[in-house]
Amino acid sequence: MNYQGARTILSNPFEGLTREDEVWDRLVAIVGERWGITSVLFAFTHSRFTTSRVGVTSSLFFRQNLPADFVASYPNGLSLDDDIASELILSGEDEFLWSSFETRDLRPVQRARYETDKAFGMGVGVSFGFRFGGHSGFGGMCWGKRHADAHAFKALWQAQRLDMLALAHQFEAIMRPIMVRNRFSLTPRETDVMSFSAGGMTQKQIAEHLKLSPKTIANTLERARKKLDAVSTMEAVAKALIYELIG
Repeated sequence: MNYQGARTILSNPFEGLTREDEVWDRLVAIVGERWGITSVLFAFTHSRFTTSRVGVTSSLFFRQNLPADFVASYPNGLSLDDDIASELILSGEDEFLWSSFETRDLRPVQRARYETDKAFGMGVGVSFGFRFGGHSGFGGMCWGKRHADAHAFKALWQAQRLDMLALAHQFEAIMRPIMVRNRFSLTPRETDVMSFSAGGMTQKQIAEHLKLSPKTIANTLERARKKLDAVSTMEAVAKALIYELIG
């Protein structure tokens, strides 16, 4: 995202907040008061390759305050796998108005989903994509204004775009690390062993360095892998690096 020229929104509206609910509630309050945003969804993952393997929803951390009746319109529960916005973010687009979907070549399932969204008054809003962790990690935010006029929202976006992007950036920079810490908790030994593995040391070398048995090192790596919900030690190390759980 490009925030150059953005005005200061409260300097740092999330400064001093350390709890996930506090940061989330502050964002929802600000976007509601400033721009009339009624729905927010925030999601991220460490790798597009994991997303391709297990699906968008399965690989994401996300929070949302979407209307209950809208969520209930998904027959198998809220899913982002066929969502138009998530597909565009995966393809590398950083920001787009939902009203632009009208001009896109959508698959039948996407067209049906978009028509359902509009029927629930959820067809007006904007989505932002972002990258982190050396650009290996990615995610997005969706801000919707229920039962709003698309032309009026486009005018709002054109006038307030820089401030909206600046606020999204401030929120993401604080919220993502908090969400990661709340979901992953490595012990000091697991952190050390993962860090040495990330540096290229073998299990035998780590064992010799820490004066522990190779079996202890193997078990420690396995526990860390399971905690990180990774399919291999390599993915666990990559995930820990991208989420800044190890140095």
